[in-house]
Amino acid sequence: MFYTSFAAANHPTDRSDRSDPSDLTRPQKTNPIARGSTMNLPRLLFVPLLLLLFSCAPPRGPAPLDEAALRAQLAALPGGEAGQAGPPGIRFPGESLFPHLSALPRADEAEGLGALAALLRAHQGTSWQAVVRAATGVSAEYDLVLAQKRAELLERYFRKQGVDAQRLAISAEAGEGAPLEIVLRRD
Repeated sequence: MFYTSFAAANHPTDRSDRSDPSDLTRPQKTNPIARGSTMNLPRLLFVPLLLLLFSCAPPRGPAPLDEAALRAQLAALPGGEAGQAGPPGIRFPGESLFPHLSALPRADEAEGLGALAALLRAHQGTSWQAVVRAATGVSAEYDLVLAQKRAELLERYFRKQGVDAQRLAISAEAGEGAPLEIVLRRD
């Protein structure tokens, strides 16, 4: 008895929600909100509410830099020596990168420069300071011009490798020291 009364009350041919009582063959489409049903209201509000919550969330900042891991990565680069004191950095001593009196790097150092460029690209949230030096013994003016040529060449190379010029400042100076030294800037 219960089944028949429940089925009769919820059968699509029930006349209570029909606009035309003579049409018993087609179910009528009704708006649940218009009928007073609030069951679907929480479902309808869920998506806009969720979007509102996500749009109000503060943006995530860059992950903190792990300097110990960065030092280990720099130490693994071929041809260079990673600094252990101060900010993380690498230097290419003597003629390991540039032959004497040459603005072009050694052909066998292309792998080291490529690995350095890849490391700089991988650390997008960092800024670096590079110093290019030349000490030939010819004259201070010649050394400065040679250092500037080396700096220009390295700047073009790193830019071609995808390193943002805003993140890598390269300067040239005449005098003794590593021909190339790159250090993390802590701005």
